[in-house]
Amino acid sequence: MSLMPYPKTHAEREQVIRATEVWRTKTPTELALALYTHIFAPAEKAYLELGERYQAAKGAERAASDAADVCDERFDTAMRKWTVSVRDERGVARTAELSPLLSMPPNELTRKPYGVEVSHTQRMLVQLENRPELRGDPAAFAELSAATNALAVAVAADEEATLTRLAIGREYTLATKEFDKAYRKLRRALVPLIGQEALDAAFPLFVRAEPKGD
Repeated sequence: MSLMPYPKTHAEREQVIRATEVWRTKTPTELALALYTHIFAPAEKAYLELGERYQAAKGAERAASDAADVCDERFDTAMRKWTVSVRDERGVARTAELSPLLSMPPNELTRKPYGVEVSHTQRMLVQLENRPELRGDPAAFAELSAATNALAVAVAADEEATLTRLAIGREYTLATKEFDKAYRKLRRALVPLIGQEALDAAFPLFVRAEPKGD
């Protein structure tokens, strides 16, 4: 095991941030404080702000995904209820006639990804405008249409939340690299002012495993 001065994880970076807060309260020299303000503070601020935005984006993505799950449950229930309502004048189910309109049997569609459920059902609903004999129970048909629209909105929101999280994640990755770069620069700049021993006492050292030999 060895001790290294530079962080590799977000938890270790949090230790660095706490250490700098404590160090600043202990009245460093004016030059040392100026070095911190110029070299490290902007990167630290950007890292913290983007970290908060990234966590918020992850939360929004989870919420959007949960909402899509709820809408899908509604859709699946609506599809099942509507399918069994589509019958001929003898009361015989007409499921076989619905499958070509959906490009698959209805019970298979409800096991597909949400976007597939939406696109195939929307296409079928358009075709059923000219096939009133296959619309089944009016209330069930209306609920299927409403459930499909709700799922479409939820899927779009979920996809947008994922794209937002990915975009902020890329910014956060860059901010993390800048944080690490600035911290290395700060430590090097402070050595001539306060000495290596005082620097290691003020800022954390991290345990690293020694590389395994051949």
